Amino acid sequence: NPANRPTAKDLLETDLMQLQLENDLSYKRGLEQGNEAQKSAEEQLKNSQQAMHEAEQGKRVAENKLCGVISATLDGRECDDARLRVIGLGIVEGLQLIFATYPLDRITRVHSMSYFDLTGPCGTEVIQQLYAKKPFGPLLRLLQHNDGDVVGDAIGSIYNILIAGTKTTLESSLHPHFEAIESCGGVERMFAAFRRGQNKNVKDTAALCIGQLYRARECSNKIILHETILHLIQLTKDAKIIWSNSAKLRMRGLAANNVNLAEIEGCGFNIQDGCNL
Repeated sequence: NPANRPTAKDLLETDLMQLQLENDLSYKRGLEQGNEAQKSAEEQLKNSQQAMHEAEQGKRVAENKLCGVISATLDGRECDDARLRVIGLGIVEGLQLIFATYPLDRITRVHSMSYFDLTGPCGTEVIQQLYAKKPFGPLLRLLQHNDGDVVGDAIGSIYNILIAGTKTTLESSLHPHFEAIESCGGVERMFAAFRRGQNKNVKDTAALCIGQLYRARECSNKIILHETILHLIQLTKDAKIIWSNSAKLRMRGLAANNVNLAEIEGCGFNIQDGCNL
């Protein structure tokens, strides 16, 4: 029927509607594909994060196990060969990397104790190899730790390295490791740990370290000098002979400098009478 035949306009509108419908369907399919791709990417990211988390957990377990083996093998034992083997395996660099870069709350006693056990009791060669690894920066960072035992291990490790330098040089000479400590702001950081005084071990050992470093060397910071001397004077009377003798030796070293000696005498302490071993 010619009257019912669609006009050119009707055909055009029908084609446009069909084209619009196809565009809408294509857009919808695109959205669905985009959503699927996003879901797939999110799932892959989730799986990747889970894998990374599991790998990190595995790494921590392996670290703790290795550190535990080191401490179980070396704790309190004079075994230089074993210590030198551990150093040769690159484990010291790994521990120092942990100390220098990990968030402090991720560094635990098992890490710090394993390093401390490497520092003694042992011979000079072991300490020389540890010193060659530039340990002071990483160890000094641990002095900010909230766990007093971790701080105690760190300051104890520093002390053991310093004492080896003390024993291998003349009592009247400057300490050979002063510049290495000073380059890290070490005296100030040890004094801060001394003042925090998380436990007696930390406070005593920090004072002994500072005393060693200023052997025959003027300490220009009068507050550090005064408070260190006062504590060392108390420590010369400690019930434990190892602590009292160590304090007396540090006082004798300080007294080798006239400025330090004047401060010691100003605190009412007589070197001749108070430092007999």
